[in-house]
Amino acid sequence: MKESTTTKARGDALELLVDALLRTEEPQLQVIERNFRTREEEIDVLLSNGLADPFWIAQSSPLILIECKNKDEKASVVDLRVFESKIDDRGAVCKIGIFVSMSGFAKTFLDRLKTFQGEKGIIFALSGDDLKQLIDTKTRITDWLRGPGLLRAMGKS
Repeated sequence: MKESTTTKARGDALELLVDALLRTEEPQLQVIERNFRTREEEIDVLLSNGLADPFWIAQSSPLILIECKNKDEKASVVDLRVFESKIDDRGAVCKIGIFVSMSGFAKTFLDRLKTFQGEKGIIFALSGDDLKQLIDTKTRITDWLRGPGLLRAMGKS
């Protein structure tokens, strides 16, 4: 089936799935826009962060950016660096990112996560297997991010 669909179509399908999962977290998380475009870049999903839990408040991030990759190969450290720059460009209004890759992540990608977390904010890495588990167990995405997602962002494989 993958061969018969375009990369864009697969990417759009993943963005729709992520959007649907996030909408279950409303009104605390609200999708502002999908495919938010500037002259320089595109942000797959732009979220307003109204989470009231002390963990999320401590992040001081009124916006959350989400990058979605639905390619055959694992997300690379180059993919992560591009996403980091999107977060950096937002300065004080965004310190949280979620990188969703259906094929998972290269080791160099995962190694880099803890470096970014130590310097500028936090980027969570959510794989296709993680998404399947969230759906199968009916787990809220924010609960996953606070548990297994946070451990991965801090360097635990």
